[in-house]
Amino acid sequence: MSVQRVLSVAPDGVEETWDIEVEGSHSFVSDGLISHNCSGLMSAIESVIRGERPHRRWATGAFGATAPSGWVRNLKSPFMVGITNAGVGHTAGTLAGMNVESSGGAGVHMGKSARGYNNSMFTSQWGFAPAAKYDSGGLLQPGATMAVNATGRPERVLDAQQTAMFEQLVSGSQGGGSVVIENITVSGTFDFSSPASRRAAAQALVKEMKEAIRQDDRSRK
Repeated sequence: MSVQRVLSVAPDGVEETWDIEVEGSHSFVSDGLISHNCSGLMSAIESVIRGERPHRRWATGAFGATAPSGWVRNLKSPFMVGITNAGVGHTAGTLAGMNVESSGGAGVHMGKSARGYNNSMFTSQWGFAPAAKYDSGGLLQPGATMAVNATGRPERVLDAQQTAMFEQLVSGSQGGGSVVIENITVSGTFDFSSPASRRAAAQALVKEMKEAIRQDDRSRK
């Protein structure tokens, strides 16, 4: 293989060219040159998180003073990307702690060989804010989704049977059923929703305490 020095460059007209994307690697051939599609991979990951088929949603240049919908600058999120628009521009990301990148001849690679969102080449970092949060309740939709739990503690997710039992418990609607509580241990303060309910609860508690004292007195005789 020999290398020749370019002595001059002259226009030679206009010809059609084609870009052919290689599915899976997000590399493509541009007029005989192998290139890569970094933003195509990152935005395809976002599409999957949104429950859609993987497809391009944006290009690196879409990040600047503003960003595509769902992206927040410097937001700490399970999926983050780093952006630079210097030169040809580039983006790579970190998904659930693992670096993911599509770059040059390497194609799609991940782990230690890939740049993460916080690599020094990137001039800004962006976090993806999921469309739904469940800290105030809600239904987790089927498919690949991203949920954020910001309560600071584990949150229980009920299966179908547990959900049905819970709904029956709180509504008492199935068969006109009701919930019977045999024993209650109460500590702390009371906070009832209306004066009528507070009076009813107080009267019931006083009645139960009087009966307990009466039974205790009878047992001492």
